[in-house]
Amino acid sequence: MQLRFSDRAVQLNGDHVLSYEWNAHSGAMRAFWSQVPVCGEGQWLVQFFRNQEAFSFLGAECHENTNAEAAVPHTFSAQFAASATDGSHSSVVWPKHGQDGSKAPLLVRASSDGKFLSGRYRFTTAGTQARVALDGQRVPGFAVDGFRSESRVVSEGHHTLTAQFEAPVGSPANLAFTSDPTCPEGKLRVEWFWEEVFTSTGDAWSVSCENPDDLQKGLPSKGLPKFKANHGGFSVRVAGRVNFKQGAYRFMGSTRGAVKASVDGVSVIDFASNAAKEEKQWSKSLTLSGLHEVRFEFNEAGPVPSARLAWEGTPECGKCNWLVEYFHKSDLNDAHFVSQQCISKPDEAKSAQLDFQDTTLPVALGGDFAMKATTTCGFDSGNYVFTMPSGRQGRVKVDGGILLDSGLGEDKKPEVSSSPALISSGDHTVIVEQHETHGIASAHLSWSK
Repeated sequence: MQLRFSDRAVQLNGDHVLSYEWNAHSGAMRAFWSQVPVCGEGQWLVQFFRNQEAFSFLGAECHENTNAEAAVPHTFSAQFAASATDGSHSSVVWPKHGQDGSKAPLLVRASSDGKFLSGRYRFTTAGTQARVALDGQRVPGFAVDGFRSESRVVSEGHHTLTAQFEAPVGSPANLAFTSDPTCPEGKLRVEWFWEEVFTSTGDAWSVSCENPDDLQKGLPSKGLPKFKANHGGFSVRVAGRVNFKQGAYRFMGSTRGAVKASVDGVSVIDFASNAAKEEKQWSKSLTLSGLHEVRFEFNEAGPVPSARLAWEGTPECGKCNWLVEYFHKSDLNDAHFVSQQCISKPDEAKSAQLDFQDTTLPVALGGDFAMKATTTCGFDSGNYVFTMPSGRQGRVKVDGGILLDSGLGEDKKPEVSSSPALISSGDHTVIVEQHETHGIASAHLSWSK
């Protein structure tokens, strides 16, 4: 028995006369038809075929745009012109008696016309050998866990969608055309890419909007296809506009892999680390106020996401108090920044302008490290001498100029002093830089006319 429908649907309404002809030598013929439903706006008209030929049509039904429960039917029925022995005009036409319908997949073709808001949209379908198109233009994608297209920018208005894929009977037949989230001001867009090299916005496997404070505690769950669960070689991008209170800020990026970060398009972090070891870097201090575009890009070498990001405001320590910053290597490279704190000026400023000792240092400061203390203070006009303890590597700067540079090779005197330096009346910035070790940070500085 051969099963064949017409190669196109015919619009009918009311009573109609049907006529058909066949070669009597080929046996008996039964005429039948199947109604193609009229689907609502935004729904998919899903049609099932035995192969690519239009006459291999088996049936059709309407699916919602996000119908995750849809499946390929096991059987298809049609209306017959002549009734069966039981008086019914409806009967199964596929698979025929004794035929195994699961041996070959069916072709699923779907179309939809609907009105969409402007945004970035993508197709997702079940099955294999998928092809999708937006307004007649094919949209490429990834055949992973079904099919997931690249995202496309869609203007507001009516659009025509088409899709086709192959799927066995009883398997999922769901398909959807959905928009990526549009992140409001104050939230950051997090995009996951299952390959390191394809990281254009359209290639994102999943997208979410997150609060900046939450992201500084950790990234959301890994938004990648199942096969990437135990594999590295993927990327994460975090971007958006953040409203900063006026002040100075440092930015931090950390991962087992590579990190790039920028503020308003200007690079602030760019490094690649050993895949077996997580590395962290901080940016130099930036003065910000109001809305700024923040962007982090992470290339992950390991299977478990290790990416972390943060930014930290520089505290306002007040006039003649000290901002003390620690760096985990003996140089003062901004990338090696670890932490910062305010130290108040001594109560008796006549004896010393800086005098402190810190034994509760961050764990990251094991071994040799560097310390930088900065203050802005008022001076009367005159010649000043700056004094600090000897026996350690240290340096004193005033308004960027070096006034005192002491080393371990100094003589046995307990203190080392600068030559007299003429300082004008007004506020001046004093910086003390020291190399430290043994898990203790201490500093002592005085100046006098």
